[in-house]
This record gives sequence, structure tokens and C-alpha cells, in this order.
Amino acid sequence: MQTHPERESLLRQAASLLATGDEQGAIALYDRLLATRPDDAESLCMRGVALRMLANRVLEAAWHDYERAIEADPDFPKPHFQLIRLADSLGRLDQVVRAYKQRILANRVEPKNYAYLGFALLTAGDTDSALRVVETGLAVGPMDPYLHYTRGEILRARVDIA
Repeated sequence: MQTHPERESLLRQAASLLATGDEQGAIALYDRLLATRPDDAESLCMRGVALRMLANRVLEAAWHDYERAIEADPDFPKPHFQLIRLADSLGRLDQVVRAYKQRILANRVEPKNYAYLGFALLTAGDTDSALRVVETGLAVGPMDPYLHYTRGEILRARVDIA
């Protein structure tokens, strides 16, 4: 078990690592502290802070990768749907909704953009707007499989809500 000065030293070292962006190093120190004092509230809390900081960095990297994938191949649907799901997790759906509205304004004849906007609106819980967008998209691309998929998801959500 660490002595009080030893504990304080490890807490300071971990805080210093966090301040320099080394979340994994800080987590390792908090793990050492918790190995001998599993109920140490400060260590538990700060380990949580370090984990959240690391998760935020990882999620931002995922966001960036999805955006790059979309730029590299706008017709590849998976990064669009993954970006929407990630935006929901991060509370940034409004940002994605705006982006897909802009995509539609820039190219009104691309049916997938209607599917992506519809899916984003569905994810935000706005099934009425989502369905309107997808129906508009189906007028542009009646055979688009992503529009049909998104329409099915919207209709299922509406049944679940009712």
C-alpha cells in the first residue's frame, strides 16, 4: 500500500501527464493507485477524467476519418451512416443535418443525400421531417436502396413510437 507522500506523488505525476495530453500514462498511474486503494475516490474520479479525455480524442479521430472517407468516396454509404451515429453520440446531430441539407442544395438529384439527411433526422427523433425528406428523395431516385432502407427505418420507428 502506498504511503501518503507516495500517493500524493503519483497523483501529481498523473495530473502532469494529463496536462501534457498523455491520458494513457495517467490512466496507468491511476491504475497503480487503485491496485492498492480500490476505493480511492480521487483516483477513481481522475481515472474517469483521463478515460473521458482519451475517448474524446479517439472519437474526434473517428469523426475525422469518416469525413475523409466521405471526401475520398462520397458514394460509399457506410461512413455517412457511421458519422451520423457518431454525431448523435457527441450531441452534434445539428451539424450533420446542416451539412446534408447543404449537400442537397448543391446537388438536388443525388438520392443518397436525401437518405443521409433522412437518417440524421430520424436519429434526431424527427420522424415527420425524416419521412418528408426521404419521400422527396424517392421522387428523385425511386430505386435508390438507401432511401428505401431509411424509409423502412423511419416507418419502424413511427410504429415503435405509436
